[in-house]
Amino acid sequence: SAGIFAFQTCSIIAKTSSAYDANKVLMGVSDLTNAHGEKNPDNYAYVIQCNFAASTQCTSSNKVIGLSSVTNAHAEITSGNDYTTNVCYGDLSCISSTDECGTATAVNYPLGILSLSADTNAHIGTFTDYSTKICCASPTSRFAFWSKDGQTSISVTDVVPGTTEVKMFIRNSVPSNA
Repeated sequence: SAGIFAFQTCSIIAKTSSAYDANKVLMGVSDLTNAHGEKNPDNYAYVIQCNFAASTQCTSSNKVIGLSSVTNAHAEITSGNDYTTNVCYGDLSCISSTDECGTATAVNYPLGILSLSADTNAHIGTFTDYSTKICCASPTSRFAFWSKDGQTSISVTDVVPGTTEVKMFIRNSVPSNA
């Protein structure tokens, strides 16, 4: 399959799901889409859970999104500074993008976490719900992508069967400009 795939993933799941693991929860959300968020997953039936455990302690560089309060909150993009409640995870480095994670402006950020209805004062949704995507990378993650030049990933629509030569590239860390 063409495009980028990450070995690490995050998605919205119900806390009643058999896949629920409190050690892998990024934050709580009120629903699958059009949701409010909460820093600690105490009040809502849904969470954003990753398939890897990490600390939710904030450092200077691991902010995923900002929230307007600790619960029942609207969200803002990673680079926003209107809200003071930061949601952080492990060693992730995140950006917002209107491109798919791992492509175009987000080429070095293959891990799609969630989407937002706007840059600020936003509702939270699954990665495919809204056009503002939160894309992340981790120095400890590996990801692979198909490319002609080793820098820009290609999609299946860029490939002409039998004529397009592509190679798979594997990256082991966030680039130094992240």
